[in-house]
Amino acid sequence: MLMVATVFDPSKKLELVKLCFEELYGNDTVEYKEMYDSLLNVLRSLFKEYSTRLGGDTDPDDQSSQPNKTSQSSREKSIERMEIVDDCAGYKRIDVRYKQKLNEIGVREKRDELETYLRESVEN
Repeated sequence: MLMVATVFDPSKKLELVKLCFEELYGNDTVEYKEMYDSLLNVLRSLFKEYSTRLGGDTDPDDQSSQPNKTSQSSREKSIERMEIVDDCAGYKRIDVRYKQKLNEIGVREKRDELETYLRESVEN
């Protein structure tokens, strides 16, 4: 459930989950794929229930849920980031690895509201 909650954080979405799965299970392993597919199934199931309860009409092109630029900039100002790249044990910090991963993400196609949310770039 923690991974599900992480996906619904607009600053993390699936990218942090993928990074964690890569760290835990290795990239392109059977365990990674099983965990990732399982998470997507849970998300789709939750979205299906959500859509059913709300009447089912969703518009993937609806722009009313776009984040407010003012709230983003005030949030950025209120958060001070540490610029330490390595911890004392020599491991890269997860937030540094996560930012590197975000730089590798490209533009993706839109589908339904859930797919649109998951494929939009994450907030910084």
